[in-house]
This record gives sequence, structure tokens and C-alpha cells, in this order.
Amino acid sequence: MKKTMAKKGHVQYLDGMRGVAALWVVIYHTWTGGHIVNLAGAPPEAGLTEVDPALPFWITSWLFERGWMGVPVFFILSGFVIPLSQANRSDVSFKPLHFMHRRWRRLSPPYYAAIALTIAVGLAEEQIRDVAFEMPSVGTIIAHLLYIQDLVDAPRIGVFFWTLAIEMQFYIMFALMKWVAGRMSWQYASDALLGVALVVSLPWALGWTYAGSDRGVFIASWFLFLAGQAIFESTRKDYWRWPTFAYVGVLAVAAFTNSGDERVAAGAVTALLLLLSVNVDNTPVERALSTRPALFLGRLSYSLYLIHPSIAGAAFWMVYKVLDPSTATEFIALGLVTAAQIIGAMIWYQVFEKPSMQWSRQLRQPAPAHAE
Repeated sequence: MKKTMAKKGHVQYLDGMRGVAALWVVIYHTWTGGHIVNLAGAPPEAGLTEVDPALPFWITSWLFERGWMGVPVFFILSGFVIPLSQANRSDVSFKPLHFMHRRWRRLSPPYYAAIALTIAVGLAEEQIRDVAFEMPSVGTIIAHLLYIQDLVDAPRIGVFFWTLAIEMQFYIMFALMKWVAGRMSWQYASDALLGVALVVSLPWALGWTYAGSDRGVFIASWFLFLAGQAIFESTRKDYWRWPTFAYVGVLAVAAFTNSGDERVAAGAVTALLLLLSVNVDNTPVERALSTRPALFLGRLSYSLYLIHPSIAGAAFWMVYKVLDPSTATEFIALGLVTAAQIIGAMIWYQVFEKPSMQWSRQLRQPAPAHAE
């Protein structure tokens, strides 16, 4: 096992995994937007004429139709990275409000700018392309700014911003558990709380509770975040190793028994790969995710995730103004638009995300007071 992992504060190949997941989501939204019908088909809800896609079924099924599985990957990675970032801070000295303030600084400026971009693009497309767009109300915008849009059942400004609201709830629960553990005079308090949380989250993984009834609430996806957290704990505490293997094994079994919820399958595969990587050095997966292209995408993953839909519609429209849609031109358009989305993410990263990262780091937690 990699004993030094908890001391690094950063694990490079996780960036690569995050980058691949982000690109998978981008490709998925290209498919759901009906931009590559001849190449990969389109979902029934797109209301487009059905055609036989040129690509083989296994490619369209796994590369395009299941690209949403990048979201469970994000959740598991977040569960690993967040406690890793706090590894050198004891439960006793942990300040939950300070932690949440830093997370808000890190995520919010790029997110708020992406909300503004989504609205601006919607208004522009309504005028230029005659695409229907309903201006969100002030209340809806405020709900999004507070990360509570689904909790108050506000109309979604973007189809993917809901994941950030769930992330914020994960952070709140992590902070609350760490704070409670710090107030308990027992050295295994944090382990006990994590163990209880893992058990509490299992009904959603096993399909005993219908996830669709928990719209906007973290509990339906908590098992993903907690799996990542358990895997992290196994890298620094030997007694967490076998419980973590057991929990990931349960997820793997649940991937078959709860086949109606493919989030579980995505989570199980991600957890197994992550568990393998933290226990075995230099695996093929780790090497692949540590390559320059993967790490490059990983650095841009948050910005790419935030703005890719805003670029897609207009970019595909402009390409198809020049090239008539066909299998060949859709393949060309897919490459051009994906490149445009990555370039847009590079700009977004420099203008919004990088400054927000620096702003977050400026908020330093006061050193814990020493007892006299």
C-alpha cells in the first residue's frame, strides 16, 4: 500500500481520471443535444427522426449514451480528495465554517460566471436562432447561487448544475462529521462515524430505496462520496483496508442486483480502479491517467464541465451552416466543437477558475490554540 499518499496532499493520476470523466460528460451532452444523429443517433426525448447510427452499437451505447456516468466518477473522486486535503488537520482543530468558506471560494466564482454565461447564451440563441428560452426568475437565480435549486424545486438553469448542489451537501456532511468527531473524547470517533454513514448509505446503493424520490438531496448518492472517503482512509489506516474492500465488494455485487441504477455500476468500477491504484504502484490505469493529455484535461475538468453546453449549441449550429449534416461532417463537427469546448475551458480556467483557486488558498485557517 502507498503509505506516503496521505502526506502528498495531491494525487496526480486522480486529475487524469477527473479529466476523462469530464470529457465523457461532454460527449454525452453532445449526444443528448441531437448534434450527431447520423453518427451516434439521438435519445427519444430529443424528438428527432430516428436513423440507424453509423457507429457500432457498443460505441454509441458506452461512449455516448452512458457518458452521464462521469458524474458518479466525480463523486467518488471528491470523496477521496476532500479528506486528503484535510489529512494534516486533526478533527479537534478542524473548523467547519472555515472549510466550507474555502470550498465556496474555490467553486463559486467559476460557477456563478457559468450561470451568467448560460443565461446570456440562451438569450442570444433566442434572438439569432429562434430557440425558445425562458428567462429564469430572480428567485430561481438566487436558488442556484445558494446551491439549493433542487431542494426548493426551482427550474434548472443548466441541466448539470444540480451536481454542484449535491457536492456542497457532501461537503457539509463531511464537515459536520469531522467536527462532531473532534468533540468526542474517543480516538476512533471519526472512524465510527464514517462506518455508520457507510451503513446508512447502503440502501440507496442496493436499490432498497428509490433514488428518484430524493431529487436534490445528497443521500441518494452519498454512498459514492463515502466510498471514496473509505478508500482514502484505507491508505493511512491499516484497519480500514478490509472494511473498504468489503464495501467496494458490496457495490460491485449491487451493480448486478440493482441493475436499474447504473450509477452503482459506474461507482463500483471507479471504486475498484481507485482501490487498485492506491494499493498497487504503477498500474496500467495509473500510467494512462498520468499522461499529459489526461492531466491536461484534468486541470480543465471543472471549467470544461461548467461551460461545455453553452458552447455546444452555437458551435454545432455554425459548423452546420457551412457543412450539411452527414456521417462524415458530423464526425468533423464533433472534433471541431470538442476542440472549441476545450479552448473555451482553457480561457475559463485562466479568467475564473485559477483566480478562485488562489482566492481560496488565501483563506488560511488559524493555528489551533494550545492548552496552557
